[in-house]
Amino acid sequence: DSSSLISKLVGELQPVSASGSVAAADNASGLSVVLNKGGRPNVNVYYSLGGAGTVTLMVSLDGNTWRTLKTYTLSGAGSGIDVVQGVAYPYVMLATSATGVDVTLEVVASR
Repeated sequence: DSSSLISKLVGELQPVSASGSVAAADNASGLSVVLNKGGRPNVNVYYSLGGAGTVTLMVSLDGNTWRTLKTYTLSGAGSGIDVVQGVAYPYVMLATSATGVDVTLEVVASR
C-alpha cells in the first residue's frame, strides 16, 4: 500500500551511521567501523586519536575486499572531519591500526 511505500522512501532518505571508540588502556589492536551505506553517495567521517597515527577510509563492493579511498595522518593527538562526495561503493570502512591511544571513529552517509 502507499503508506508502506512512503515509509520505505522516507527511510531511504535518512542518514545511516556507524561509530566506535576504544580507550587507550584497552587499545591493543586499533579500531575499525564498517557501514553498509547502500546508495547514499555522501560520506562524512570523524576521527580522533589520542596520539600519532593514521586513519584510513576504505571502500568495498562486497564488504570483504577493501580499497583505500583516503588516508588521514596525525603527527600527534588530534581529530578531523572530512566530507567525501560521490562515493558509489555500498560499503565504507574507517580504520586505524594505532594502538595504546584513545580512538573515536564515526562514519555517516546521506543522500
